[in-house]
Amino acid sequence: MIEMKNVYQQYGNDVVLHDIHCRVTKGKVTALIGESGSGKSTIAELLVSLRSPTSGKIERHTSSIQYIYQNPERSFNPYWTMWASMEEALRGLKYPKKQWQAEIVPVLQQLELPKDTWHALPHECSGGQKQRFAIARALLQRPDVLIADEMTSALDPENEKKIIQYLKQIYESRSMAILYITHRFQELSSFIDDVYVLKEGRIVEYGMYERVMSQPKHSYTKKLIEASTYFERKRK
Repeated sequence: MIEMKNVYQQYGNDVVLHDIHCRVTKGKVTALIGESGSGKSTIAELLVSLRSPTSGKIERHTSSIQYIYQNPERSFNPYWTMWASMEEALRGLKYPKKQWQAEIVPVLQQLELPKDTWHALPHECSGGQKQRFAIARALLQRPDVLIADEMTSALDPENEKKIIQYLKQIYESRSMAILYITHRFQELSSFIDDVYVLKEGRIVEYGMYERVMSQPKHSYTKKLIEASTYFERKRK
């Protein structure tokens, strides 16, 4: 559904992406894994047209793409209730206003958002609740492609597990492409399909999740797997 070919990105004299080739495919969860500063968010911003590549080609076979930010605050107007933000997501989709409630309620219920938060302001919700509202807002627009950029990095382990479970349910119930951006391998082990490993703006490894986990080819991939395994042990 989206493919990057020979993409370079440069800021002044600093080349942050080098000859990127990657594909986000319908019906698959694709992970983009790398340390902070490796260029992951730059790729996401290119995919959703927040930036233009210095050179190379990005082919989009859909215009229905939603981006879930690492910081959910960026998804909401601080002066609007969460419900108003959900309505705003539907405003451009040609739904009659009388149908909005019927669209919004099932999504909020699926994400197990308490009713007393539906009409709250963003600052009145917890971090985990705001991230779930951000997912709801994206889903209401019925995207073909969902890009989630480090969306659980600021959450505690319990909320992280819940968000991952919700994302898994969404993936299983809707035919869409998901690009999940993270710095940890284990985070999506339950349902990830393909993996791109990014180091200093270069893709150093690509393959099916099971193969990359069991037989990593690049030393950097091995390092990330070891770090992720150590991190998971410390959390338990």
